[in-house]
Amino acid sequence: MFFGDPIKFGVEIFEEGTSPAWLGFGRMCLHLSGNTFGDLNESHCSLWHPVERIAEVARNLPKLWSLSFEGHTDQELFAFLDAALFSGEIAADAASDEGHDFLTNTCESFDGEKSFVFCDTNGVVRVVWQGRDGRICSAHVSKAEFVLVADQLSKWFKSLCQHRSAVV
Repeated sequence: MFFGDPIKFGVEIFEEGTSPAWLGFGRMCLHLSGNTFGDLNESHCSLWHPVERIAEVARNLPKLWSLSFEGHTDQELFAFLDAALFSGEIAADAASDEGHDFLTNTCESFDGEKSFVFCDTNGVVRVVWQGRDGRICSAHVSKAEFVLVADQLSKWFKSLCQHRSAVV
């Protein structure tokens, strides 16, 4: 399945549950401004956490900005939050993290990648991530488009899981 626009913001996801015990397992990746984030070749990953995390971010976008972020590039914000939340170089409370960690360690598809999400005062969702190759990438998508894709993804996943569990 594909939700959204691969050039702007999209989620590519395949459910591979072969039995009730594996309901909600599969593959996924995000497409952001022409870049791919996540490994679609990583099979049989639990999709529950990343799908819920995307929905949670969509519900909380108004909280994902701080005035202290004004005037900083995506890469500067990545470095700041990485230092505060992961490397311990800055006291974690200095980051006043309101859920900026995005899909880091949510499933095997995102192993080896670190990501943060923000929604600026202009309604632009900014995703910045470090790929497995160490390169820092960023993408911007409208708040409306992010929410639409998150809603479609969440509804599909819930329906799929309800349908599969009812069949068993």
